[in-house]
Amino acid sequence: VLLDANNTIDTGTIRSQNGSVRLQTQQDITTNNIRTGGTGGVSLNSVAGGVTVAGSLKTDDDGSAGDVSVVAEDAVSITGEIDAGGSDRSGNVTITSRSAGITAGGITTSTGRETTDEAGSVTLVSPGSIEIEFIEAEGHSSNVNRPAVSIDTRESVAITGRISTIDNNVTNGITPVNNNSGSISI
Repeated sequence: VLLDANNTIDTGTIRSQNGSVRLQTQQDITTNNIRTGGTGGVSLNSVAGGVTVAGSLKTDDDGSAGDVSVVAEDAVSITGEIDAGGSDRSGNVTITSRSAGITAGGITTSTGRETTDEAGSVTLVSPGSIEIEFIEAEGHSSNVNRPAVSIDTRESVAITGRISTIDNNVTNGITPVNNNSGSISI
């Protein structure tokens, strides 16, 4: 599913079986639940506006899951969970707000514990505050594709639940970056 517009995009629930969903506009994006299957990813890009998801973004799959990318000039608000977990390979989740903050439910990039399974990474970038319910990036990692959580903000970070990465080690793979004047609450 591809929708490229110059004006506001406003959709209901979108479901794509074995395909990706990409919404791109110069203005705001407002949508409900988005679900893809197979390795299909979700990409939401608002060049000059914000992104509001009144629901969940899910690319999880029994095999390999797709990546989730949300980029906006203004605020990003996702009321539900972002789930990019796969049993063989999980997708990566990247959320960027260039001038405001990020609010989202939980983020999951976890996978199975077998030696060939790869967990995805989580990257959050915003000059404003970042509020997330939980982050789960559990699963096997190799030296090439290590699960990681990277947070880059100039304000505060609040994770109201737990952060878990490889082997359930809260400190392994968590990287707060450029937190010049804010605080991190876990």
